[in-house]
Amino acid sequence: MSFDSVRLLFVVLLAGCAPPPEAKAGDVLRYVLPRELVEISGLAATGPNTVLAVADEQALLFEIDVSNGTVVRRVPLGTPPLRGDFEGIALLGDVIHVITSRGELYWARWPDGGNAVTRRDSGVGKRCEIEGLAVGADGRLVLLCKTIKGKFKNGLLVFAYDPESDVSAQVYIALTSDELAARIGTSRFNPSGIELLPDGGYLVVAARQKMFVVLSSEGEVRYGGVMPHPDMHRQTEGVTLLPDGRMVLADEGGKGEGVLSVYDHVF
Repeated sequence: MSFDSVRLLFVVLLAGCAPPPEAKAGDVLRYVLPRELVEISGLAATGPNTVLAVADEQALLFEIDVSNGTVVRRVPLGTPPLRGDFEGIALLGDVIHVITSRGELYWARWPDGGNAVTRRDSGVGKRCEIEGLAVGADGRLVLLCKTIKGKFKNGLLVFAYDPESDVSAQVYIALTSDELAARIGTSRFNPSGIELLPDGGYLVVAARQKMFVVLSSEGEVRYGGVMPHPDMHRQTEGVTLLPDGRMVLADEGGKGEGVLSVYDHVF
């Protein structure tokens, strides 16, 4: 049975939610994803109503129309598609980047260069397990760590990387677990997705704890806490913002189905 024939749309009214002052209550659109995206691992906006998703085990990209949940394009990176533990995706200009948990970056021209793929090692894999990727405020890529070794274990560690440079990624944002706990009330935070905000700050989500933090452009915690409606989010592995400010989240399905959620605001 095709995805179009089984697509399910949920419209959930956000009632009883007390979001931060920056947020506004509104509706959430939820779409069941095709079986190929049960283990969805990242999101990147490609247009006013489209996002690009990557699955966990192979570099097969899915462009999705968030107004109706349909897959409008499938593009492989490589022939056959590259295989690996892919954890993030970002669109920088007309170049699409995907990253593995070991910090290996692959990129190609979007949307027509899927067979001409470049590979480079960011150098971060020795220091942490990568779990997210986004375009940073200064135009570099930002690499989000999940499993961190050393001082920042259970904290928040983000690297910045210039794909046009031969220099390895450099530490960009670093918060200890104690620094996070002082602002969000927990000493455990396992990040799973990151996105640049319009003011130059960042939104970071943590799938395991169903939490989020909003960082300033200087990397300081502005606010954070438990995600609104955590029961709607089984395991949030991707986050991106559309040009009009809508926020899109991607949840892995586990033994069920992956789900795309479209909020009309940032948490």
